[in-house]
Amino acid sequence: MSAQVVLQATLSLLAPARVTLASGEVRLEPKTAAVLAYLALEGSTPKYKLAGMLWPESGEMAARNNMRQLLRRLRTSGADIVTGDDRIELLPAVDVDVKELSYLEAPSLEHLGRDAILLEGLDYDDAPDFGEWLDTTREEFLDLRSRTAEREAVQLEGAGNFKLALEYALLRLKLESLSEEAYRHVAHLQYLQGDTSAALNTLERCRVMLQKEFQTQPLAETRDLLTMVESGTKLPNAAQQPKAATIPVSVLRPPVLAGRDLEWQKWKKPGKRANSFF
Repeated sequence: MSAQVVLQATLSLLAPARVTLASGEVRLEPKTAAVLAYLALEGSTPKYKLAGMLWPESGEMAARNNMRQLLRRLRTSGADIVTGDDRIELLPAVDVDVKELSYLEAPSLEHLGRDAILLEGLDYDDAPDFGEWLDTTREEFLDLRSRTAEREAVQLEGAGNFKLALEYALLRLKLESLSEEAYRHVAHLQYLQGDTSAALNTLERCRVMLQKEFQTQPLAETRDLLTMVESGTKLPNAAQQPKAATIPVSVLRPPVLAGRDLEWQKWKKPGKRANSFF
């Protein structure tokens, strides 16, 4: 492959799996997509280790032959983006979309919010070792997105940008819908912006989720936040926005959520929590 084509080669692994070249697009069949995904994320790999993962029932010779044929088909398609002999790897100049999910420096809401799944829709029931690797990698990407959203929310809050911090916190909650801490951070930021009703609603949804999923009650930190929101108390150690904002009347005189008072009171009662899930 010429240097010019290599520089224009993009490997897309977030469905549909394909290689985009200056000359056009090459769609990838499942086993080829598996090889390229593994090389993109694991780096240089013994060629026949991959063969054993992808054709475990074929016998060593047949698996090796299948791998050689796969790489030959990839070359003849024009997507000659794998190099090496006993050990193979992607050509360094190939761009890989899944690497955007590393968010190393400046993660964007657009990238973090993408619902794309690695090799989505492809079936590897006949390759359980590869399937296990794929499941683990998908979970790691989800965790990475969540942790990155959390980090950005905390940094933006510290800088006084509560509005954008809330967007990242809401994204984290979407990714970690069973996390009490994620609910609490969203409510915290909503309250900082003066939206008491939204904060109370978020805390109520948190209580309902904990009861439904884990048959437990909120932690003390969550109950303390509820008390402060209801009373209009200033949050301790809260960052300040660059410009002073008028505190809405709803913060000074928080609304009463009719019909929920009994549940709120249960929250506030001190007691030992049986299990901590977060």
